[in-house]
Amino acid sequence: MNQYPFAHWREIARAIDMPADAVKVAEPIVPIFLENERFSLIALTEAVRENKHKAQTFEMIYAMCDRQNIEHDAGMMTAALLIAPCFHGDYAAHGLSDEIYIDSMRDIKVWSVTCFENHGHWGLRQFGWVHNFFTREILRLGRLEFHLISYEGPTFVCGDTTVQSGDRVINIHIPADGPFPETEVLDSFRRAYDFFGQTGWAVFHCGSWLLYEGNRDFMKPDSNICRFMDHFHIVASEGRADCGDLWRIFGVRDSYAPEELPRKTSLQKALAAHMENGGTMGSGLGLFLFDGKTIR
Repeated sequence: MNQYPFAHWREIARAIDMPADAVKVAEPIVPIFLENERFSLIALTEAVRENKHKAQTFEMIYAMCDRQNIEHDAGMMTAALLIAPCFHGDYAAHGLSDEIYIDSMRDIKVWSVTCFENHGHWGLRQFGWVHNFFTREILRLGRLEFHLISYEGPTFVCGDTTVQSGDRVINIHIPADGPFPETEVLDSFRRAYDFFGQTGWAVFHCGSWLLYEGNRDFMKPDSNICRFMDHFHIVASEGRADCGDLWRIFGVRDSYAPEELPRKTSLQKALAAHMENGGTMGSGLGLFLFDGKTIR
């Protein structure tokens, strides 16, 4: 078995629905890396596999790009696609299905699209985040992503269940991969419950701008975001005029003055108008209990 199946990068690109234009950017870089940086790709794969400090893997890719005169973002996207096939066997060895492997690799696409939308070129800037999926620290189960973490919020009591700082909880991430309808969200909750071998009431946790209580001031009650919020007991919520997540709705900009914001989507229009009237965006922390069927 080929321990370093870099040549299978196209198969991964197809499986994760990598945009054709992104693949075209990677195509001329691939032979350069394979011919001149093969040992560097092997070293990068092993550094990721051994879960070395993520800053180190950034530096390894940048060094490859600099030696070959390749733009960093495009080189990082290409390196991610090249080494992704190397972790298929790691997933299988840990009893993880092809579906979970492919879905987890989709974050390469998600962040490549993000780079294009925000910076005008195809590439990848969040290799440190994608690193988590290569090492299986975070896994995508359906529409959402999950991992176990140690809870750090205020004490939470629901029924006869008490969650305190230090308790293990199932943390949720929402990849920027299109809509997240209620049916797909609930399916992901069920998958995570089963995957982590839960019995009785499991504690699910999320910290995100999606759980900011002020969202209800400008979002429709039946929106996917409000429906997602409805599942949670919000234990902390903070609004900030300089909220660092504004880029997720309006893109990366030099200014987020309300009068300068784009208003192409209904969410952009609603939030921009809300900000013009003195409203803010923010972040929230929420938890809920789930027994595989019922949320409380």
